[in-house]
Amino acid sequence: MTVTQLEKDITDQWAQLCPVAGYTSGWPQNKDIAHLFIPTTDAMHEANAKIVALRKRLSEISDADLRTTADKQLTLLATQLAWPQPGAAVQDCGDGAFYIKLLNTEFGRPDPKSWLPGFLDSAAKKIDFETDRLTKIPLDVTHRRQCLTAAAYCGATMRILEKDYSAKIDTVLKKLDHFKQTVDGSFKGLDADDIPTVIHVLREHTVAPTYTDGYPQLLADLYDFAPSAADLDTTATTWLEQDLTIVKALAAELASLLKLPRGSSVGDVWAEAGRKWPVGATPVKDAAKTCADFADTYLVEVPDGLKLSATPPFLVPMITGGQDIAVDFLTAKPQSCLYYTEDKTSALLTMLNVVVHEYSHGINFVLSAQRAGSPLLNLAGPMQVPLTEGQAFWREWDFWHAAADIVGHSGLTDTQREYLKLYGQTTCEQSQAIRAAQLETYIWRVVRHLRAMCDVEVNMGWRTFVDFLDQASEQTGLTEEFLFGECFTFLAQPGYAPAYAIDGIRYGQLQQQAVAKAGTVKDFNTKASAIGFYPWTVCDRKLQT
Repeated sequence: MTVTQLEKDITDQWAQLCPVAGYTSGWPQNKDIAHLFIPTTDAMHEANAKIVALRKRLSEISDADLRTTADKQLTLLATQLAWPQPGAAVQDCGDGAFYIKLLNTEFGRPDPKSWLPGFLDSAAKKIDFETDRLTKIPLDVTHRRQCLTAAAYCGATMRILEKDYSAKIDTVLKKLDHFKQTVDGSFKGLDADDIPTVIHVLREHTVAPTYTDGYPQLLADLYDFAPSAADLDTTATTWLEQDLTIVKALAAELASLLKLPRGSSVGDVWAEAGRKWPVGATPVKDAAKTCADFADTYLVEVPDGLKLSATPPFLVPMITGGQDIAVDFLTAKPQSCLYYTEDKTSALLTMLNVVVHEYSHGINFVLSAQRAGSPLLNLAGPMQVPLTEGQAFWREWDFWHAAADIVGHSGLTDTQREYLKLYGQTTCEQSQAIRAAQLETYIWRVVRHLRAMCDVEVNMGWRTFVDFLDQASEQTGLTEEFLFGECFTFLAQPGYAPAYAIDGIRYGQLQQQAVAKAGTVKDFNTKASAIGFYPWTVCDRKLQT
């Protein structure tokens, strides 16, 4: 596919507005992050004028689906400019520090010393700008906690940069302190690491539900949702009820196996399953290789360009049990690395779930970068979410279901036998662990449905976050502390969670339809991973053919 000048120009505009992602992508025009985008009045006027001028040239792209994608990308950029989320600018500064350090030490990017001072100066100015902006808009206690979370992350990433620039780093940290003081107000304990304390503060100071300005537009423009917010909430609620019935039945069954008291909560059963099936002597690296080999044979083509690595010590505070990092995704040699932190995951089945999910991201990013053909189909941002998160969501189900399909069968291949050994040495052990893996998978499905409901209901101003937390904990048997960790973060990106969960279920339906037409799971998943990040409505149509 020949890349038009317009595709390059739109990518340039994306990289100018999202310089951290542009630098990470390897886009030739973004060899550094010496300047972050600061949305001053003049900068906003210039950016929107460029978007309007680029949209007038859409006829230069002859392919209808790619032209639609170009149009949607421009709309996405304009919408992000129009509806900035509280604290997102500070998060962006933290992301810059994170990727500067990571790419230099782990991916061999040139030493940033020549332009790092510029980045730090720019970060200080951007934090100042965001601090001033937030003094002029109403912030409820939930928004304030989001801002404090972003500030904590930004501070942690700034501290991992080279000490040669300690004076400039100190300036950034002072700006962050002022930012935190501005958004913290008088809410003592809101910035605590102890989640029960934070929930208590939120409950004490939450006054009423708050509507997020522009929310329906964010759903449509960033994530290509046609259904209304109400329809999305109804869909997520329906799936929650269906999957929660399965979770509760599985939990009751496993409670007996684990010798827990009758009536034990889902959370208690899940925790005991983690102790029953610990990571133990199965290194993450070996488990990941076994899963990758199984996937490459039966589920999806695993391309070159993927690697697995223990999380570097300086990044451990910023990475949970596992995280996939894609770099150079706008070059001829895309790379993706799954970083794992063994000390943060003690349960075997949770570890397998994380490995499967994150490897799915890596496969998707690399195959798409290698085969989609246009940079517009690989731009990091919201348009990726429905497909890549939907795939990762469903890949968890694929792996559990594949194990359930073959356990106890004769005539298995070496690859199948090695995969089953992750669950135990005997058929009995494997069957029990696979049943627990089903519970693990369905609990995470329930969590995704809850995230979608939380996103819609809180952002639409239908209920407060703490009210949602109370209801979700009572309904599912999962602790408020766990649900806080799984739902709160996504409120900083309105629309992300519904795109993740609802389009994840739709992805599974499309896969099942393809297999019913005499296709294979591997063929469908490979096609989907290589297709590129079109708007979701276009992806959906392409995956039906």
